[in-house]
Amino acid sequence: MIGLITAEELKTRVEAGIAPSIVDVRDPEELAGGFIEGSINVPMDQIESSITTFLPNKQREVVLYCARGRRSAIAGEQLRAMDYSNVKSMVGGYEEYKNTL
Repeated sequence: MIGLITAEELKTRVEAGIAPSIVDVRDPEELAGGFIEGSINVPMDQIESSITTFLPNKQREVVLYCARGRRSAIAGEQLRAMDYSNVKSMVGGYEEYKNTL
């Protein structure tokens, strides 16, 4: 099971400069509506084939987000199966994060 993080907690950590690796698992066309600064975009259907290119350290904390939280939870389970040990999904996804801005 993966961990959860709230949008407010992630925003606080980003502003404090102590952010984990942040991965946006939405499709590229969804980014036009905004994204979390500093995040990398790895669409959910590319997680298994591409994530080690961007995140070779499997012990580093990783926070995943999508539009509302469902896809990031699924992608998080994929990362756990790939031996990433510190994976979290952002509750409510980018829709919730926008409310913190």
